[in-house]
Amino acid sequence: MGPYGASTFSLEVFDGFVHVEVANFLRCEGLSCRSEVFEIVEGGVADRTHRRPGVSRWDPLVLTTATEASVFLLEWRDRHMRGGFGERVRTSGNVALRGPDGCVLRRWHFLSAWPVAWSGPILDSMTSQIAVERLELHHDGLRVTDR
Repeated sequence: MGPYGASTFSLEVFDGFVHVEVANFLRCEGLSCRSEVFEIVEGGVADRTHRRPGVSRWDPLVLTTATEASVFLLEWRDRHMRGGFGERVRTSGNVALRGPDGCVLRRWHFLSAWPVAWSGPILDSMTSQIAVERLELHHDGLRVTDR
């Protein structure tokens, strides 16, 4: 099988024991992580340094979607903002890559996500661009699954 296109994908969040598709996206950034690398110089070893892994950090997911009738994303952000420190509920879910027939080809499962930023569309009647919204999610890790 050849490489997958990246043109159709959705956000799914967990509601109890099932995941519910809440939006289709135009763009997704942040399916990545990085680890710090510590270099240790050892006395008497002049030709190299020793490298050891440090703390790993997950990049935030930044999702861009066309503005539609559903206000789920904004309501999710609002619920999180209104909740007290101990009341803020984190949600797990997936970014799902879909094939031309709509079947899921791959999922990136994120853990304990919370919305840290939302921005609405730029409204400009002088252009013909579609109205888009942007949601930034921080989370506690990603894992890749096939379907």
